[in-house]
Amino acid sequence: MILPDVHVLIHAFRSDSSRHTDCKPWLDGVAQGDAQFGVSPLALAALVRITSNPRIFREPGPIAEAFGFCDNLMSQPNCARVVPGGRHWEIFERLACATATRGPRITDA
Repeated sequence: MILPDVHVLIHAFRSDSSRHTDCKPWLDGVAQGDAQFGVSPLALAALVRITSNPRIFREPGPIAEAFGFCDNLMSQPNCARVVPGGRHWEIFERLACATATRGPRITDA
């Protein structure tokens, strides 16, 4: 199953991104295709958090547009929401500690 990460989602959303011309058509193809694809609500929340942050973008995206982008993806008939399972915290902790991930990067572990 294809599960786009937050970076791909951000590049697809932000038309001013240097990777927009790669990521947007690819994501549109996945979303409009026949094969099932996954979307993580955690990645979508990160997209909203990052793209609406004026410390990251000189002109942050309107939050309503970010949510609209996310809602559109989740409304596709071939979209499956991928949510953390019962062992999520254990795996998350192990990965964060093993890679010495800290601070703002922790949500990427």
